[in-house]
Amino acid sequence: MIKLIKMPITAAVNSEEVAGVTFTYSTGFGQLTKAGAIVQKGSTVTANVDILMKVVTNEQTSKWYNKHKSTYTQEQQSEIESHLKEGNTSSAWWAIFAYGVSGNHSLDEWKNEYTLNVTTQDDLQTEVVESINKLEAKNVKVSGNIEIIGYSYLPTTAYIFAQMSTLVFNDGTQVQVINGSAPVAADKSGDISDVKTKPDQKLSIVPVG
Repeated sequence: MIKLIKMPITAAVNSEEVAGVTFTYSTGFGQLTKAGAIVQKGSTVTANVDILMKVVTNEQTSKWYNKHKSTYTQEQQSEIESHLKEGNTSSAWWAIFAYGVSGNHSLDEWKNEYTLNVTTQDDLQTEVVESINKLEAKNVKVSGNIEIIGYSYLPTTAYIFAQMSTLVFNDGTQVQVINGSAPVAADKSGDISDVKTKPDQKLSIVPVG
């Protein structure tokens, strides 16, 4: 079962009661195909992804990261850069915030998709978060022909999902990113037990307009 991403809701925060910037970090899987592809054991079908979104792109995140690279250790840089190289912006954000903002949380905890309210604890953390909040999302076309393999003798209607991360700030502004590789096949409820995507498939994410 994958966690389907939902828009997080943040409560108002009294600036006199807390220090730094409070935001909600949410990660999960967003559905990319409206029409389902029917598949069963022994068969393979192709699902066409063709959707318009407004996100902060991998290129934007890479430029932002290069400005703040010194915030991270060599090991942490290697982790973040490996995700960016693969076009996995959501996974890169997971590493960026696991290392650079929410230092009280272990990496194992961050591997589970969930929503978390975070308040920055020092000036450096605040600077990192506020600089991301200034990134202007772009209109992009997310597309690809993704092959789905069936593993159940019963026909399963499968959809394509991609991992996404969202930051929502108390003033209502938000930024969102998406992984370009490793799309996931699942049924409408997010169950992945009866379907899988072929490995090494990627989505094309191209700015439009």
